[in-house]
Amino acid sequence: MDESKVAENSLAVKICNETVRVTSEEGPDYILRMANYINYIVDEFNEKKGKGVPQTLLLVYAALELCNSLFGERDNKMSAKERNYEKMFHMEVFNHKKTQDSLAAAEKRLDEAERRLNILTKELESITAAAENANGDKKGPAIDVEVK
Repeated sequence: MDESKVAENSLAVKICNETVRVTSEEGPDYILRMANYINYIVDEFNEKKGKGVPQTLLLVYAALELCNSLFGERDNKMSAKERNYEKMFHMEVFNHKKTQDSLAAAEKRLDEAERRLNILTKELESITAAAENANGDKKGPAIDVEVK
């Protein structure tokens, strides 16, 4: 934004009893309309829920309400094809997450199988060593083969 326009497109407004300075390319009238709309949403919610709702909750509600309006308006402007693509994209993200979860579960099962294999290998080595010690005197004669 051009520095000379900043001063004329900046306005201090009260939103939820807090004064904030807002700058917009649209100018002060637009800024005032935005602030008034946010305050309207906050006041409406405060009336429904009763006085004393924490300010943070009021602002979260206002943000959700604005997102809902924005998404609704955007959805109205999107063609059916664009909405279908968006749904497909979100399904792909969901499926990717499921695949990652499945891979993580498979890795855990593989780690557990490797752990059990290591235990069985140690047991087999122990049994083999014990058998060799028990048969220590019963080894056959040494054979030496010489090829001419």
